[in-house]
Amino acid sequence: MEGSITDGAPHQIAFERTSYNGELRVDGKRKNGVIPRAPGRGSPRFALESNDDLDSCSNGICIGGAPASVLQDESLGFNLDFVGCFSDILLERKPYDSSSITTVGNVPPCAESRTMSPSHFFNGAAFLVPDVVLPDSSETQLDLTFKSSRQTGTLLTLLDSEGAALLVISIDNHRLLIRSSAAGTETQELFPNEGATPFHFCDGNDHFLSVWIVSGSASITVDSNESELTMELASDPVSLRIGDQFLGCLDNPFIDGVPVSLNNPRVNSGVLLESCPKVTF
Repeated sequence: MEGSITDGAPHQIAFERTSYNGELRVDGKRKNGVIPRAPGRGSPRFALESNDDLDSCSNGICIGGAPASVLQDESLGFNLDFVGCFSDILLERKPYDSSSITTVGNVPPCAESRTMSPSHFFNGAAFLVPDVVLPDSSETQLDLTFKSSRQTGTLLTLLDSEGAALLVISIDNHRLLIRSSAAGTETQELFPNEGATPFHFCDGNDHFLSVWIVSGSASITVDSNESELTMELASDPVSLRIGDQFLGCLDNPFIDGVPVSLNNPRVNSGVLLESCPKVTF
């Protein structure tokens, strides 16, 4: 991995394991590897050995530090606890219940910061164009957290240099609709994970939209669903529009793992910034 994650700015980290294969993503950059087998065991396992050690973590997962048996294992390549703040922890694609986390030592809450994904309220007719230009790179990742109880509404629109829509992603009852302006393309549907309840995307809970933009196309997934759609784009997007006929709350979007502030937008058509009411919309 190139670059620094010790600059005091928010960064996004994800780890996914399939059998012995693991993928680590830091701010959208991917690194693949193989998890070594434990001696005498036939499946991947945590580095913790004793029940006492496991009791020091939540469900065998240590966040921000680890018991001495792990920290003293030089083969793992680290020996320091973490100093900083965590937010929005997901486990198996679901928000991790912080009330279930066993804390060891002094773990005070971090003060809410404008850079730590505040939510903004969209009243059903509002939209916002952030003062941001999408990077001119071979691959760009957009991430957006949304919650709503309304069955329709546009979440995200990719715009060209003239402000015309290239790709529109909307809620439509129990699915997402993805429309592209590229000639010959048809509207595509993206459904929730298998077993989800009807109207899953408008149940008032947080959901997570990810868009990977490469030259001439965009790939879309939601809630880390294994289903992924790839749509052709008429041209490379240069900016984006958030919301439109959407009733609910949207967090600051992330571009390549870095949050985009919405406090000084290019256009703000009625969005209530940093104020997401704790009610059913």
